[in-house]
Amino acid sequence: MGEKFGNVIFSFSALLSGMIIAFSYGPEFAAACIAFFPIIFTMIVILLGLTKKAAIKRITFIKKLGGIIEEGLFSVKLVISFAQEEKEIEKFSKAAADVKNVAIGAERLMSLLTAFFYTVILLFYAYSFLLATIFYQMEIINVKTGKGYKVGDLFTVIMAVLQAFIVFSGILPNLQAFTRARVVGALIFSTIERVPQIKDKKKFLTEYTLDDAINFKDVVFRYPTAPESVKNVMNGITFKIKAGESTAIVGPSGSGKSTIVQMIERFYTPLKGEISFDETDITDIGLKSLR
Repeated sequence: MGEKFGNVIFSFSALLSGMIIAFSYGPEFAAACIAFFPIIFTMIVILLGLTKKAAIKRITFIKKLGGIIEEGLFSVKLVISFAQEEKEIEKFSKAAADVKNVAIGAERLMSLLTAFFYTVILLFYAYSFLLATIFYQMEIINVKTGKGYKVGDLFTVIMAVLQAFIVFSGILPNLQAFTRARVVGALIFSTIERVPQIKDKKKFLTEYTLDDAINFKDVVFRYPTAPESVKNVMNGITFKIKAGESTAIVGPSGSGKSTIVQMIERFYTPLKGEISFDETDITDIGLKSLR
């Protein structure tokens, strides 16, 4: 971003310098030439808006693809044990194809807009030289000299404004990078500033000593990132983990053994049912004390 920021400063400086030179040689002709500026700025605003939308869409699909990859690698033993390799590959391929299509579409859109932008620059050539011909043939007075415009004055103004346009056009890739950086930064800060759904109540126990047992009663659970079509990991389970005893939780990979421990620490919340320490609901105990 440091290099791109410098390029933006350079582009704006070149634009300002070109305008100063143009107006110092022929204010009327320069003012007529920069009538194209609203078109240029409109194109930049449209381009940045579309770039932002495309960046958000691309990041959303990439995030979805990353979730599928992480989920597949995390539960690779479960996938293999149930012979679901082909299904996971199909899911990944579909998500990867979506990312590819979004990226191609975004680049095509940027290419079209950039081509249109440079078309406007070429139209400026024709526009400015037509104006120069009119100013010269009609002998319009240059307020700077008090005489009619000379070919040298007209050419100087055209080149100053044109070079300002050309250099300023280089700002587009850099502004696109700024826009993408803002989108990514917004996602990062939204994650940092996100308020956790699992948090302490206004009144909670800072300390708790287990006397009898940890109780699971009719607990239903499915991972938050899992689609609704996926079966619940736990479906109405009820059991006790008694204090002062060793309890073994046995089951195949992906059956929810680690999830039970994470639910006791409140990293997950059950969809239905209750988890309690003795007669105290787990949500009444502070997270720091649990963990």
